[in-house]
Amino acid sequence: MSSSPIDTVVRYFETLPDGQAPRRLVDALDQFPDPRDPRGVRHKVGTVLAVLVCAALAGARSVLAAWDWATQHAAEFAPGF
Repeated sequence: MSSSPIDTVVRYFETLPDGQAPRRLVDALDQFPDPRDPRGVRHKVGTVLAVLVCAALAGARSVLAAWDWATQHAAEFAPGF
């Protein structure tokens, strides 16, 4: 069995009825449970995960690198989220 979470995500979306799968990455990622304490949440879990995915695709290899990438591209994300 693969340790990649991608297989789990693919299986999840395969179980949804036709037309129920989200069209945007952020909408798909918003369906995952948010383990954070609600008192400190400033951004929805889908938004945070989508930014991390985009940073990783752009070459970020750590959370700090993803943070740096996200701060450099914040203006590009604002309209889409």
